[in-house]
Amino acid sequence: MSWIWYSSHLGDVPGGVQECLRIEWCKAHAQVHRWHEECKLLKVEMDHVKCTLEYEANRWLSRAKSAAEGVALINASEGAGAYVKRQAAIRTSI
Repeated sequence: MSWIWYSSHLGDVPGGVQECLRIEWCKAHAQVHRWHEECKLLKVEMDHVKCTLEYEANRWLSRAKSAAEGVALINASEGAGAYVKRQAAIRTSI
């Protein structure tokens, strides 16, 4: 527990000022806890973003496979394959 709760009197400081200091300490303490929670949530969110991007990259790669197997026209197949590989690379690089 902080020293602010154990001190009964701070010399020439009136009781009202001491009470204000205690209130400000409580506000700052609560804000610290909120920021710790926010940092934890941010890490979890970033993990979710990473998983989502990996999933999307894999989907684009499977589309590239499908485009290479299913399209009869060579030019269209190459273009579609290049496009989906680029989309997968974008998500992987993020």
